[in-house]
Amino acid sequence: PNPVGIPKGEEMPKSWLGVPLITPQGCSGCLAVFQVADGIEFSQFDLDLLTTISSPVSITIENALLYKQTQFRASQLETLNRLSGQITASLELDQVVAQVTSAIAQVSGDQRSAIYLCKPGEVMVKLAHVHGLSDEFVERNKEFSIASGYRTRCLRSGKTELTSNLEETSLSLKFL
Repeated sequence: PNPVGIPKGEEMPKSWLGVPLITPQGCSGCLAVFQVADGIEFSQFDLDLLTTISSPVSITIENALLYKQTQFRASQLETLNRLSGQITASLELDQVVAQVTSAIAQVSGDQRSAIYLCKPGEVMVKLAHVHGLSDEFVERNKEFSIASGYRTRCLRSGKTELTSNLEETSLSLKFL
């Protein structure tokens, strides 16, 4: 029996003590102590001690996570600021779209990105530049009709589109 889910290969503990790490947002984790020696059991004192330190541990972990998020946001803003400067420094379309797709990928956590362009009143959308996408993607998406469904709704409506889970949409996966 493995009541606390210890991975195989680890020595099975003889006793276990777990205290939740509570933050204002809820339970963020568990502070766990394992006793592997025979004949030694955790006591109420051990429980009280772990409970006492769990609150400052929770706060410290939450502060560290917030700091990490703040650093990430600062990095994103720095990249956006650099991008803004690069874009305004060049009037070469190829250079601008390459810089934009690269910077957007960096800001969004090294995701893939693409820029599609279309002229007002035209029915065809053209792929201007990609970052991190396959040659097959580029070949399949060089040009397509603005009327081609879900993925061009933002072009037809002029409104922002967010699709959190492509598997739950009717969007054709062939363009991915």
